[in-house]
Amino acid sequence: MFRKTIDGLFLDYSSQCGNQDTMAKLLELAEEAHLKEKIGKMYSGEHINSTEDRSFLHVSLHAPRDAVMSSDGINVVPEIGATGKALKDVVAVGIGSSFLGPLFVHTALQTDSEAVACAKGR
Repeated sequence: MFRKTIDGLFLDYSSQCGNQDTMAKLLELAEEAHLKEKIGKMYSGEHINSTEDRSFLHVSLHAPRDAVMSSDGINVVPEIGATGKALKDVVAVGIGSSFLGPLFVHTALQTDSEAVACAKGR
């Protein structure tokens, strides 16, 4: 129940303090909050960021180059989507746990032989 594979992504939340009752309550809360509708609005480029009156399209950063994600009628993907070019320099700004991901990658690029080979020259 607490392990799922969705679109090739494996989720394991079995070590969390939850049970089937917790999941039922979370799903009920998601329905009451109209979560699916809000996610749809986010992906369609509606202005859901009410404090800045703009769309919330950070999800377009992960979109393939040929995807279409529009904000105010303009496809934003060509300007910010992945290019496929190798990253050479990375600046990581974070505090606490938000810095752990980049730190783990950096450590792997220094210590794992396959990662070191892939990162050669960068």
